[in-house]
Parts: sequence; structure tokens; C-alpha cells
Amino acid sequence: MPGSFALLAVIEEEPVGFFAAQVLFENCELLSLGVLPSRRRGGCGRLLLERGFGEAERQGAGKIDLEVAENNRGGRSFYQSLGFSPIGRRPGYYHGPDGRAIDALILSKPLAYA
Repeated sequence: MPGSFALLAVIEEEPVGFFAAQVLFENCELLSLGVLPSRRRGGCGRLLLERGFGEAERQGAGKIDLEVAENNRGGRSFYQSLGFSPIGRRPGYYHGPDGRAIDALILSKPLAYA
């Protein structure tokens, strides 16, 4: 898909994390970010995001947006530490294991290109 890109984090020949995004004009949307539970809190996610920011800028993006479940405190704190701020909400976007609706918070971060 045009504008799409992905990054893979590998440690000792083992894939441990990934980042997938799409740039459309000046906007980049983070589609997915994942790190193996055993490798979390070691800087892998931060490095993937920072490298993703660079690629998004290279493709002309001036900002990057993402969604995170409102009840995902760890994720929200992580993204805030990287300069993301809330810009919107999608009511009932996610569903918990019990079927309960959970709002998605839309977060955005300006990139250096902007």
C-alpha cells in the first residue's frame, strides 16, 4: 500500500517487536506497535517509535497520530513520555474481554518536519 512502512526489531536473530504505519500527505497514522512481553520496558518500543518518526518525516509527514484504549494506562503513559497529546476520542471503539465498550483516545505528536 503506498505510503505504508513497517519496522522489525531483532535481538540476537530473534524478532522482538514491530512498528507499522502509513503516511498520507502530511499525516502519519501508527497502525500497530508490538513488543514481546519478555522484552517490554527495555527500550525496544521507544526505539521502534523513534525510527518510525524518522521514516514518517522522510516521507513528508508533519505529525503522527495513533489510538490507544482509554484504560491502557501503561500505553498512555508511554506515548505521553514521547510527546503525544490527546486530540480526540472514539466512543466504544474497543471491547474488553467481558464485552464492555472502551473508548479509544486519539493521540497526536508533531514531528520535526512540521
